[in-house]
Amino acid sequence: MNGEGEHKHPAWSFVMNCKGDSCTGDVVMFEQNVYEMFSIASRSATGPPCGTSVIVGWIVKESYGAVKQQHTFTIEQRGETTPSPSSLLTKGRNLYRLKTMRQRWENESERHKILSEKHFRGNAARSYRAACLQEKEIKKALRERTSKGNI
Repeated sequence: MNGEGEHKHPAWSFVMNCKGDSCTGDVVMFEQNVYEMFSIASRSATGPPCGTSVIVGWIVKESYGAVKQQHTFTIEQRGETTPSPSSLLTKGRNLYRLKTMRQRWENESERHKILSEKHFRGNAARSYRAACLQEKEIKKALRERTSKGNI
């Protein structure tokens, strides 16, 4: 907020485009819209954006939702004006539609290990969802047959 973040994380250090491929441990920078109004009921912003904000933070956690497999990131921010860390939860689809840049890791091979594990969990979550949807369709077809007296 007071411009001091540029010393710790200069904009030129965010050289890797990680749109679609962020993981725990990444230090990311992206710009998001800021809205004046927020609807608690729909849990979304209302009205046109009143500006933008540059977010810089560490991805400290990421997960896939059990039901819809929505990818969620927890990004921790710490600044000169906020000495204690604050967390920002953002859906993967929202983070990925932005031009998300990251800093290069000291050991990129370590990042690849974490990314592989993330991709494995994502594939498992998608497979599980597909199986659940298939089971739901089979049950629906069975109910329709029994209600029509075909069995």
